[in-house]
Amino acid sequence: MNPRCRHLAHDANPYLRVPLMAQGQVLGIIHLSSASDSSAQTGPALDLAQTVADRVGLAVANLKLGESLRLQSVRDPLTGTYNRRFMEEVLAREVSRMARVKSPLVSPCSTLTTSRR
Repeated sequence: MNPRCRHLAHDANPYLRVPLMAQGQVLGIIHLSSASDSSAQTGPALDLAQTVADRVGLAVANLKLGESLRLQSVRDPLTGTYNRRFMEEVLAREVSRMARVKSPLVSPCSTLTTSRR
């Protein structure tokens, strides 16, 4: 039995839901809808949907892993603060941005001083 999603109650077209999974973890769901009354939930269409879901699931898992590794590379594991690599990335990005907008990297600022007598 394939129960209908509540948010699709108005749609009478046949549909297929295939979970996006990678490493035993559900990452999402692919929802495929058919305009015809053909049986899209059996045979080659089902196999194709499962193959696509498997590939997309692995791609999403790889993206998440890459982002996790990037964050680990710019943060100190003990303190969680940004490290030198992060500072170098940000500095290169800011120098590039400043060159693009033709403004100085350091802008003049005013300082407030108080004197005690």
